[in-house]
Amino acid sequence: MSWLDKLESFWSSFFERPFRRGEAGIQPVEIAKHLARTMHANRTISISRVYVPNIFLVYLSLRDWERLSSFLRALAAEMEDFLRERATEQGYTLVGDPKVEFEIDDNLKPGEISIHCRLEEKAPAEEISGNTLTYVPLDKK
Repeated sequence: MSWLDKLESFWSSFFERPFRRGEAGIQPVEIAKHLARTMHANRTISISRVYVPNIFLVYLSLRDWERLSSFLRALAAEMEDFLRERATEQGYTLVGDPKVEFEIDDNLKPGEISIHCRLEEKAPAEEISGNTLTYVPLDKK
């Protein structure tokens, strides 16, 4: 992360933190902003491409998780679409489809989130089919 990214992150959290701690908790648009920043901060520059993470684990406070739990699958799908579009806009390369999952972190206060990310390459089709188990029924005699 460059010093400019660190400075932007500091000022952003400095000004946003007081507003996040209200009764409303974290909003999906804030999660999207944090995901985009995390993707950008963890980019890897290659010879001709800029690779970015495609797997994101978003940690929420228990209260925020409970509030959002009724539509977390839809929210994850929306965030995955957002990350795919953002990567395309920025000219980034994804090594696999974006995947967003949500977990609870008891150490977080309402309105706070933590994001862990990684690059995970999509397995070739022949590898996937090679690991498929086929069950054949046994003849009963």
